[in-house]
Amino acid sequence: MAGLALETGRTAAYGSASEDAKRFAEERIAKLAEGDSFPRIDAATAAAWAKDERRTTYQLDVRTPGGFAEAHIPGSIASEGGQLLGVAYRTIAVRGARVVLIDDLLGVRAATTAHWLQRRGFEIAILLHDFQSASLVKAA
Repeated sequence: MAGLALETGRTAAYGSASEDAKRFAEERIAKLAEGDSFPRIDAATAAAWAKDERRTTYQLDVRTPGGFAEAHIPGSIASEGGQLLGVAYRTIAVRGARVVLIDDLLGVRAATTAHWLQRRGFEIAILLHDFQSASLVKAA
């Protein structure tokens, strides 16, 4: 409306978060998620749920696509948290499915995404994982 040219084609990527930024994120998500209660599960539980033929379970890695490409839990799908909120109906297509949100140990992306998806009626569990460990699929 101001007559300025639009920026197009930018693909900005952010570096690792500083310790101050991580602390700030933890404080903010604690306030946002007050009263939220999501089960925290481990990779073995997520794998068992995925094998349950009576129920659909989505294992959605809410980190950046770059983080997913570097390492991820076998069977998970890259589904960046902010994008997932906008297109949940495309990604989580089975009504009544369990949704496991996978994130790094800080867990801010998973907690934020879980907060909003639960309000839309999704059953959410959170799996936090140390993506520096060797028990992952790593890009070749």
